[in-house]
Amino acid sequence: MDDDDIVLVNTAAMLSDLGHTVHKASSGREALRLLARERIDLLITDYAMPDMNGSELAEAVQAGWRDVPILVISGYAELPVGLKLRFRRLSKPFVQEELEGAIAEVVPDQTATVLPFRSLS
Repeated sequence: MDDDDIVLVNTAAMLSDLGHTVHKASSGREALRLLARERIDLLITDYAMPDMNGSELAEAVQAGWRDVPILVISGYAELPVGLKLRFRRLSKPFVQEELEGAIAEVVPDQTATVLPFRSLS
């Protein structure tokens, strides 16, 4: 979900506290492999990552798993000027209530299995 381990751990803890099952992936390719073998109800991905940014991962997921909702997390400075994401975006930093609200907008079932994606830099 994020290349910052503290953000990853905190977000995974928030998701667990909200009752979600959390799977982690350390790269876009790993996330796609996980999606191929596990039922995932929501992908949460950071935008700014090496090799495959969150938008590229989201597009790949939509191509192969059209029914998986996507939440892109980013800091304001991470997005290129003029970029319009077609996925729900949650700005960093965020608190648990904001994360819960964003999930409620994209996933009707609040006991979903989520895949937070993080990159290793």
